[in-house]
Amino acid sequence: NKDAPTDNASDVSNNTTQEAYLKQPYIPQASEDIKKPNPITPAEIITGIWTLGFVLLVLRYFVPYFVFKVKIRKSEVVGDAGGIKIRKSNYVLSPIIFGVFKSVLIIPDIDMMEKDYELAIQHELMHHKSHDALKKLFVVLVNCIFWFNPVTYFMVGFVGEICEYACDEAVVEKMSVSERKEYSMKILDIV
Repeated sequence: NKDAPTDNASDVSNNTTQEAYLKQPYIPQASEDIKKPNPITPAEIITGIWTLGFVLLVLRYFVPYFVFKVKIRKSEVVGDAGGIKIRKSNYVLSPIIFGVFKSVLIIPDIDMMEKDYELAIQHELMHHKSHDALKKLFVVLVNCIFWFNPVTYFMVGFVGEICEYACDEAVVEKMSVSERKEYSMKILDIV
């Protein structure tokens, strides 16, 4: 069909476009299979901050606990009270019950009068019977989880005080007024 009209302008523009395309350097295009890294979301930032606070508070509470536990293991066993070992140690200034599941009664390595010794043991055994260590552990874990809430810090101290008052009340319950005064004076001496 030599007689058929041709559109020379269209052919020329197509050739020019193809030549221009072929002269351009090859730039690879990102395929849809390759994912661009997503920016960090606010939820991830908040989770990271919470995790950091939680870990730091767990370390703050439990590292000293385990360090103290190692030191106490080296102390001298001096007796037994209610199935709980009594140890004498230079690391404490007043008698304490230590441990949540396998408790140990630790007394300071000082000379104590027999009456003071018995009162201290009664008091600390009352902590054991009341499961105060478990209560305090629970409050510490709540504080670690909700570390951003200032109320939990007050709660840790408050529960500790309540446990002390409850043990003191249980110990003096069957005492006479003069024995209660003596007990109160001993507590003040220890504190």
